[in-house]
Amino acid sequence: MDKWFAHTLQERQSNSSGKASGKGSSNSSTTEQRAKRPRIDSSASLVALTVAIGALSLETARKERLHSGGLFRTCLIPPQEFFNDPLQVSQSSNGADQSLDSVLNWTSLVLAVSQASLPQSALEAQKLLQQHAASSHDITALRDSVLLCRIVKNFDGKFLKILLWTDESLHTFC
Repeated sequence: MDKWFAHTLQERQSNSSGKASGKGSSNSSTTEQRAKRPRIDSSASLVALTVAIGALSLETARKERLHSGGLFRTCLIPPQEFFNDPLQVSQSSNGADQSLDSVLNWTSLVLAVSQASLPQSALEAQKLLQQHAASSHDITALRDSVLLCRIVKNFDGKFLKILLWTDESLHTFC
């Protein structure tokens, strides 16, 4: 490696003649100066520009919601007492490791629902969640299966919004 490095360094130095030979190295004196951007003095053009940026932001947000709607499963649920722990876990996530945050949110949600007292119609789903909780010994193994899990309050606080994006192996639990 030492010989290769010394040889390459020596070859590089001998090839450089001190003159630039790249794209921007034209020495012709006929180069034109770039035209400067026009200065905006009127406040009317600033208002128009601000309105255009706002419209673009709204359009981008609409497209993002459309795309994410195809990936995520969204559930709106009236707040119950057993959702307090998953909501607190979701709100306390720092965002440094989003994959681990989603797994922790998923785990707290599964544990909360599997231990809650639910109506008779939801007992079968609760048994499935209890089996899943009993079979999952290492939550970091769920990183490949739980792609996104967030629990947030709705804008008016009347509902909880649960966003789920899981691998097909967990679709029976969603």
